[in-house]
Amino acid sequence: MVRKLLNIILLLCCCSTLLADINVLPKWALGGFERPEGVNPLVSPVENTLFLCPMSGTKVKWECADTFNPAAVERNGKVCVLYRAEDNPNVGIGRRTSRVGYVESADGISIDYRQKTPVMFPDTSAMSMKYEWTGGCEDPRVVEAEVDGKPLYVMTYTAYDRKTARLSVATSPDLQKWTHYGPCFQKAYDGKFNTLFCKSGSILTTVKDGRLQACKVKIDNEMKYLMYWGEYAVYAAVSDNLVDWTPLVDADGNLIALAKPRNGHFDSTMTECGPPAIMTEDGIILIYNGKNKSGSSGDTSLAAGTYSAGQMLFSKDNPLKLIDRLDKPFFRPMASFEKSGQYAAGTVFVEGLVYHQEKYFLYYGCADSFVGVAVYDPKKSNHVGDPLPTVEIPEGVVNQWTSVNSGKMRCFVNSYSGCVKDSEGPMNLNVSYLYPNSKWCDTSTANPWVVMEFTGIYNINRVVVRDVGQHESNCGNVPEWWVYTRINSTDEWKLVAHEENVADKEIKDVTFPAVEARYVKLVFTRGIRPSGEADNAIRLYGCDIYGQFVRDISRADGMIGVGKTVLLSYDVSTQLGSPLNLLTGSADKGSAWNPSKGVPGSDPFRYVLIDLEKSYDVKRFQLYDAKSIDASATNMDAYQIFLSDEFPDLSLISPLGDENECWTKVADKKNVGSSSKKLLVLSTPTRCRFVKLVLPRTSESMNAVAAPALYALQVYGTEAETTDALTIQNSQSRIQNGEVEYDLLGRRYSSPYARHGIYVKGNRKVLK
Repeated sequence: MVRKLLNIILLLCCCSTLLADINVLPKWALGGFERPEGVNPLVSPVENTLFLCPMSGTKVKWECADTFNPAAVERNGKVCVLYRAEDNPNVGIGRRTSRVGYVESADGISIDYRQKTPVMFPDTSAMSMKYEWTGGCEDPRVVEAEVDGKPLYVMTYTAYDRKTARLSVATSPDLQKWTHYGPCFQKAYDGKFNTLFCKSGSILTTVKDGRLQACKVKIDNEMKYLMYWGEYAVYAAVSDNLVDWTPLVDADGNLIALAKPRNGHFDSTMTECGPPAIMTEDGIILIYNGKNKSGSSGDTSLAAGTYSAGQMLFSKDNPLKLIDRLDKPFFRPMASFEKSGQYAAGTVFVEGLVYHQEKYFLYYGCADSFVGVAVYDPKKSNHVGDPLPTVEIPEGVVNQWTSVNSGKMRCFVNSYSGCVKDSEGPMNLNVSYLYPNSKWCDTSTANPWVVMEFTGIYNINRVVVRDVGQHESNCGNVPEWWVYTRINSTDEWKLVAHEENVADKEIKDVTFPAVEARYVKLVFTRGIRPSGEADNAIRLYGCDIYGQFVRDISRADGMIGVGKTVLLSYDVSTQLGSPLNLLTGSADKGSAWNPSKGVPGSDPFRYVLIDLEKSYDVKRFQLYDAKSIDASATNMDAYQIFLSDEFPDLSLISPLGDENECWTKVADKKNVGSSSKKLLVLSTPTRCRFVKLVLPRTSESMNAVAAPALYALQVYGTEAETTDALTIQNSQSRIQNGEVEYDLLGRRYSSPYARHGIYVKGNRKVLK
């Protein structure tokens, strides 16, 4: 009856792994935005539209090179998209003239009218000649405001004179004829910021009369219009009239940065403000454009230079206070036209946001070449962003991590000979696809070694090691190395592979007859530098262990959390701070969960959510705090543990809190900073599949540690008997090839069992 029922059952069995790749958005965020099929690019360059240019006095093909970075606003029931257009494709970036074109759409996704001449361009007004000749008018954002009972449209844009980019403002009663007022900040502080290179103004709006309109908020006890702005940081400015803007500065007259780029994230280079900010019941949402750094300083799942879109949440009561921020982009380059053109690294550059027919329409630039559109319907959305990029790992590799924030950890470092510093420990061997420039460096012995431990039993038949030669000069490759395996920690090591005289090989690759193993030991000798002297260290940039899963490990002691799945966690501060480290079964130096400090001035709800992958009767927990490893560190004073046998709604969990009602609190500990090994024994075993560890806010407890380090969370219990069915609610069906098909990806799973849905009980599948 249901063709995809088997796939649904498989999804249930591995939903933890799938959800690790699904970009679940917190409740406050807008999304998910979906690209309408067959629509994009919405606006493309055209060759045959001519415009009499006031600067040259000649007709130019004003939109023949690129059309991108659009503003959008609703007027007379239609969506009006104002896009940046560049002429002359024969000259390079920065040498063309930009003008603003105009299209209309009744439904937001199809063009009903396209104007043949630009509506905004460098003209002969004094302001335009001074600030816009000959670079033009770039990257518009447009909002509607009510002035004297009539609509007024306000455009913030970049005026470019080929020397300095200046955030500027223009107004129009009809989106056709614009008055150029020049730089936004020219009158503030006696012209102090008039020569400032600045871009990207996002004026605060709210939904009024079914569309977005500019609104005032209280700043320093006065009602003002508010604008977030900036490229390399998010700043703020206020205005009484939407034309003259005053940047907010500190007591020393310096601009106040509300948010900055973050290393290791998609916004590691830039946090450039996007479309108009929007007031919601949860706070002020600022959609912004993040640019990615190269290497481990950026998000290594994205190409260097990639532009993706994020969201920030500011307080309604204090619009200058950042209270949350997406750790992953909700919108990223995916389509081919988003990865070609002027920025081939991939660019979605969001600038236009419209609330139209009770939906949000997001208009964006595609690789600085086209205009695209995506739609978010709050009534139908599954509240997920663009899928997270996956790290491509060769088939058969069983030790490499695919994420440091969520998913499963099949292999971790059990022990090792040493390392120069924690950031160069052997754990980098297992994350070398996530962080290609990370290495293990050890100077402690002439024969460095490392032991890898798997969270199950695997058939191992091949090991590949990436040596130093292709990464660093004047370093010696490994000349000789050995591979050993064993199943139990008390077994003798079995030699399965040995290579010598391989200093000329930058990629060491050995195969051997498949052998069952839980532990793999690698031993190396140090090499000779090109200069002829003996190297003082080993430096390896990754290791691939090939094999196949055989069976789970029988754990007589009832430790049930080892190697299970992390569904969700608060952001980590470094690549080595993964919450997956909590599930190794033991506390080891260099393998901690290090949740980050949070945004300045915030008091975050820091958490990790673990899926035990089946139901257990949980009996006790052992939490290894900072001092269990580092005597000079500071322990946490408080923690909480919650359990649930129902799948929580991940979109309801964020640094602001957790709105799920499925949890049972089993621990609310305070004043426990003196204990480095925190033991919790439940008076009655509690059935659960999901475990949530929470570090309470400082305002709610006595946690004064800004960035804690927790080394292990051991969970003990016994497998529960299956007595109930698991139901999936809110699954959406469609007719595909004449049959009913269910799409559950990104849905939340829960049970009360009385609801209609798809049920799974043992090997029996019941459709109700």
